[in-house]
Amino acid sequence: MTLLGLVERLYYTVHRRGDVLSVLRARLAARAPLRDVLDFGGGTGRVAAALAPGLEGTWTVADVDSESLARVTKSPRIRPIQIPERGPLPFPDASFDAILSVDVLHHVPAAEGTLAEWKRCLRPGGLVLAVEFDGGSGAGRFLARVARWRRQPCRFWRPGELAGGLEHAGLAATTERIDALRYVAEGTKPIS
Repeated sequence: MTLLGLVERLYYTVHRRGDVLSVLRARLAARAPLRDVLDFGGGTGRVAAALAPGLEGTWTVADVDSESLARVTKSPRIRPIQIPERGPLPFPDASFDAILSVDVLHHVPAAEGTLAEWKRCLRPGGLVLAVEFDGGSGAGRFLARVARWRRQPCRFWRPGELAGGLEHAGLAATTERIDALRYVAEGTKPIS
């Protein structure tokens, strides 16, 4: 386990993931019905598995790590797919009603391209929900230092930076704080 992974694990010992799930569940339910949801960087599918039972639609758990994807609990409504570390996502234009990214974007190299790919993959009116550690908080700056010290490429976005990145990609964006360390950035693809 990496030092950054250890710090994240300690964080989750203190902070419940349920707070994040409640925020995501409420925002997705407000957009129901959902036909197709992408859990970007979904690893073992823990977010999709927690949210899918209360929401309609098919969930795609996409990750670069085949070992994590092998542990996804497969069902008719949840399917894993391996994606490349860089470059276009392997989905047609307008494939998803919603795209989730929970504590992942800071690991993505050249994340601006990923934001543009999210827009491409969203249907008109579709929703991006990205939960991230606040790079402007004391804890976020500490995590960034740990990552640099361990030579792990990470970019911890400040809320305004991620909102600006989503807007630059062509999405209407807002942010809301979840707790002292994390926030959710919401981006909506224009209908026309």
